This record gives sequence, C-alpha cells and structure tokens, in this order.
Amino acid sequence: MLDEKTLRAKTLMREAKNVRRMVNELSTLRQQKIVKTMVSGETVATDRLSQEEEKLVKGIAPPLESFQEMSKELLSGHLQQASSTQKPKQRILRFLKETPAVIGADMKTYGPFKPEDVASIPQENARILVKQGIAVEVEVKL
Repeated sequence: MLDEKTLRAKTLMREAKNVRRMVNELSTLRQQKIVKTMVSGETVATDRLSQEEEKLVKGIAPPLESFQEMSKELLSGHLQQASSTQKPKQRILRFLKETPAVIGADMKTYGPFKPEDVASIPQENARILVKQGIAVEVEVKL
C-alpha cells in the first residue's frame, strides 16, 4: 500500500529480496548437507528435519540404497541383470464380483470392475484376486 517511490517502500522491497535470497541459500545448503550425509552412508537425524526435508530423504533413500547395493555387487563381480527393464507379467482375469480400483504391482491403477469384466492385471495382483475368489483367470489360446 506504500508508494513505490518512497524510501520506506524501497527499503522494504530490498529487505524482502534479501530475505528470499537468504531463504533460498539456506534451503540449498540444507539439501546439500542432507544429500552429502546420505551419500557418505550416514543416517540422517529426522528429528531435526522439516516435513519437506523428510520427504526429500524418503524420496532419495530407496534409489540411493539401490545404487549403493549395485555398486557393492559390481565390485564383488556379482552384478545381476536389472529387473526394472523387464515388464511385469500380466494375467487376464474375468471378475466375478464388483471390485473397486486397485493399484497394481507396476503402480498403475486398474479398475473399478463389475461382474463379467475382463482385464489384464499384473501377475502378483491377479494371484491375490483369484485366491480371494474375486476373479478367475482366463486362458488365452493363440
């Protein structure tokens, strides 16, 4: 509400700009410190993190652990083929009951389904649905 030409307005705008810069620098430094700690193999004390930083740690931890495990296997000469390049096997099911949407093993949403619907579902999920009597597997003849 201040006139932008006044000394007070210019001072407040400069202070706001400085605060944004300092917050950005602080945030960047904290992120770098968290990542450096994780890469070195140390555990990050989550009691000292903000909620956003905890999300960062939870998001980085699994891929980092996977990479470190792969590095260990590579150094020991026992590198396995990457399983992420293989598409999960699918099964074709015919649903017997009304079923809400499910999250597949491939993290995709399947459904919802009505009785007599036919769908291709990841093998792991299909096995569970058949075991629970919700669906039956359809044999495909080529």
